[in-house]
Amino acid sequence: MTILRWAQRQYPGHALEELHKLLPPDDFEGALRTIGSVVYVRLHTDGFQHRSINLRARVYDAATNVSPQRNSTVKQAYRSTSQLSVDAPSRSSVQLLLLDDLANAPKPVFVRVEAFDDHGILAYADSPTVTDGISASPASTR
Repeated sequence: MTILRWAQRQYPGHALEELHKLLPPDDFEGALRTIGSVVYVRLHTDGFQHRSINLRARVYDAATNVSPQRNSTVKQAYRSTSQLSVDAPSRSSVQLLLLDDLANAPKPVFVRVEAFDDHGILAYADSPTVTDGISASPASTR
């Protein structure tokens, strides 16, 4: 999925406005065409009224559990954090997180998604192993 298509889903009605805040102005049009992989995260919160919860996702090598540090246009657009304001005692939502294109991963990888607040990590989940951009199952392993 392109960054533009992700932003249209993530920020309905004001995608380009949000992307102008996030992407480098020197190659804005080119950055819009950058391909990434979308991870859908279902989040259910309970007891976090009037607080913000952040989500971040990172790709890890499945054999070593090490996350390579890479700079990419996708990371500039996504910044690896999505914030959810919780205004009720419990809330469920689905968040769309954008990662580098997993089809180009050099070896089998997995995605770790973490929910955290100002006090630390609240929960995390690992995806099944992804090989050539295809996951074995949509369910998380933890």
